[in-house]
Amino acid sequence: MTENQPIFYWYTLSPLDVWMFRDAKPFSPGERAWAGSQFPPPSATIVGAIRSIVSQANLTLMGPFLCRQEELYFPRPIGYYKSHPLVPPEWRSSHDQTSNDQQSRNQPNDNCQRSTYLYARYPDNRPGALVRQTDPTTQKNRPRRCGEEDLDDEEDGNEPDRRPYRDWLPSSVMLKYLKSGAINSEDWLVSEHRPDEKEPWTEEVRPHNSLEPGTRQVKQEGGYFVETAVRLKEGWSLAIGVDSHTHQLLIKNDYGLPLAIRLGGEGHRAILRRAEQLDAVWLALKQQSETNFKDSQGKRAIAYLATPGVFERKHNGVATCRPWPWEWKLRRSASDGTLAGVATAKPVPIAGRIRGKADDQPNASPSIPAPQVFAAAPGSQYYLEQPDRLFAETETNSRANRWRQLGYSELLWIPYQEPPLPQQA
Repeated sequence: MTENQPIFYWYTLSPLDVWMFRDAKPFSPGERAWAGSQFPPPSATIVGAIRSIVSQANLTLMGPFLCRQEELYFPRPIGYYKSHPLVPPEWRSSHDQTSNDQQSRNQPNDNCQRSTYLYARYPDNRPGALVRQTDPTTQKNRPRRCGEEDLDDEEDGNEPDRRPYRDWLPSSVMLKYLKSGAINSEDWLVSEHRPDEKEPWTEEVRPHNSLEPGTRQVKQEGGYFVETAVRLKEGWSLAIGVDSHTHQLLIKNDYGLPLAIRLGGEGHRAILRRAEQLDAVWLALKQQSETNFKDSQGKRAIAYLATPGVFERKHNGVATCRPWPWEWKLRRSASDGTLAGVATAKPVPIAGRIRGKADDQPNASPSIPAPQVFAAAPGSQYYLEQPDRLFAETETNSRANRWRQLGYSELLWIPYQEPPLPQQA
């Protein structure tokens, strides 16, 4: 771990009832009938709950993550199709060229051997599509040739008795991924002993009606709206890490631990508990990630986004967000660029709050809604020719670093493993 990275002390938040976390879209019962939800909740919601216990202006948070027993659960890496890794075309072109050269000795006139993705064109200011990284040493995993039907092996089949794929990977699988750069096919499947890994929570739609006094008619203004509640399944909780100073304040609070705190809307509560076993789990992940970062200097590496990534920068006075860090230049648009590809999904809108000043109350600091920020989805992957630090990690007095203190933009570094070359006949 780097010198600037704090050591985190982990806690769990277990629900006493359902939770309600509204999304970042503004909502008022008189203007909208449906209140959207967001789960896991944004870090700002967790920070607000912690600050209700300890009187501390600034704190450093990590998470939240899903947790079950002694394992953290991470969003599945987006750069995969089922259990098959995806890579930028440039990372596979040299490998396929070697394969094509070997195959051309037997079929020199077969023009269908060339991969079609080599002819694709994309805008220079956007990352290109990703292609499946296949293992050409096996017949069923080799790239499909021109005019050939799709190969449906048992892994891509839809047998009714087949176990579903995980949307959340346990920390034990993530640690193996960090060490080897690959995820075994079996690790992608939901455990037979833990079927709730597929859906750790359920959603409950709850309508609200307000009637006119003395009548049975719904009010015209804000009389009807619908909210979505989240109910975690038994044994599941949220896990957060806090810095050492916040940890000392929590264990020395006037009420002791475990402690019931308010979390989410309508006064719903959670039990805050110390989870010492998670300290070692997170430390092992971060130490392996840092080792990968150092060992991959001058080599290709993959950055896995564990929490929503806020990559914001002002252009002509306007704050702009995009799915990858501004400090990483695209390789296709710059000769010194290191970013070869991006695997991401729909952005996550985040609505925070800022402290303002009231004209009629100079000494007051009311909390007002902040402009929306669109964060990169957790689980996103970034393919770099060599690893590079984020601006938020090196500049401590920046707006980007304040986002990092809230737990956003946390990267884990994965070593890139090249597929083996085909054996020459």
